Amino acid sequence: MPPTLQLTSEFPLFSKPDLLQLVLEHCDIKDLLALASTSTTNAKRVRLYLRHRLNVICSPFFPCTVHLTDMLSACDAIVSGSAALRMLLPANACNWSSSDLDIYVSFNSQPQLYNLLRKHHYNIICEGRTNRNDYLPSTIFTVTTFGNGRKNIDIIMSRMSSALSPIFQFHSTAVMNFFTADSLFCAYPSLTLHHCALINTASLHNRTFPPSHMQALLKYKSHGFQFILSLNDNGWLSLDFATVPHRDTQPVTTFYCLGIMDAVWTLGGHVCGSISLCVPPILHIINDNS
Repeated sequence: MPPTLQLTSEFPLFSKPDLLQLVLEHCDIKDLLALASTSTTNAKRVRLYLRHRLNVICSPFFPCTVHLTDMLSACDAIVSGSAALRMLLPANACNWSSSDLDIYVSFNSQPQLYNLLRKHHYNIICEGRTNRNDYLPSTIFTVTTFGNGRKNIDIIMSRMSSALSPIFQFHSTAVMNFFTADSLFCAYPSLTLHHCALINTASLHNRTFPPSHMQALLKYKSHGFQFILSLNDNGWLSLDFATVPHRDTQPVTTFYCLGIMDAVWTLGGHVCGSISLCVPPILHIINDNS
């Protein structure tokens, strides 16, 4: 009599953590959400993996991830740039080194964030540089670099009462992403997860496209991004780390945690049917001042 096939309640590979991690490292955030939706066990595995990814991102800068997340929570601050992109793309596609960490904060919370960084042995090594040619028409006010002798952290202070404002004014959609202490947001997931991006035409419209923007575009081109001319995206992606695989249809929870009631933006550029050669971008952020 042939041996009886032993049936298991899940794919055998998933019971081997090392092999499972290798598989997950080939998955982008949408793939991970799809896997998490298949069972409560897989949802737990994906949540643990996302926590692992966050630990990998934070470990060069802090001995414990909670040091960073506590700072973000206390100051309504966010992390953007390459670090946020690492949370969205497959780990095996992010083969670039983590040279620094970009933390965005409002002008109201900036003093508290500075104090917390000093408690973690970071000190200012380049203070509050402001270059209007580099940042116009952005709402970035200053960029201050902290260092601890090994790694640097750039603190980008917004001119407005929200840390979120500069995100939608970046050089391209490739970096219109961020994570908070509890959540992850991507403004253009269909483009970003396919390594495609649109160039933000605001600087071109205002004739303020600086060399630093061109360097940034070349940097993300070296990360495998292609810059395209048309937009085909079904909308943003927003999730809370603790409630994966639930995905918010609107990023209200993420925004509310940052003291924002609503955010509306357009990239601008050439619009079909418009008599204007280039329609200027729009950014409206409504803060909760209660």
